[in-house]
Amino acid sequence: MLFERFWLEGQLLWVGFSVIGIVVTAAFFLKLIKDVFLGTFNPKWEGKLSEMSGRELITIVPLVILTIVIGVYPAFLLQKMGPTLEQLILHVVGK
Repeated sequence: MLFERFWLEGQLLWVGFSVIGIVVTAAFFLKLIKDVFLGTFNPKWEGKLSEMSGRELITIVPLVILTIVIGVYPAFLLQKMGPTLEQLILHVVGK
């Protein structure tokens, strides 16, 4: 919504800065994920780590599904938060 407002008002410089910020942040985040999860393997753990167990899989699958659902369609969560956030804003701003 913010991009649309700035775009319609002709403030393309701010839109450009915002897009560059989002892209740079995403790039650093992806690099962090790559370094943490796909970094070099420490030889001291060779042969000591097992594959994911059934218990771990049962725990992680709902979290992955929830993450994907919220990422693809966040409206259901935002609709539930909307009234509470409106009351909070009214309380803070005092209007």
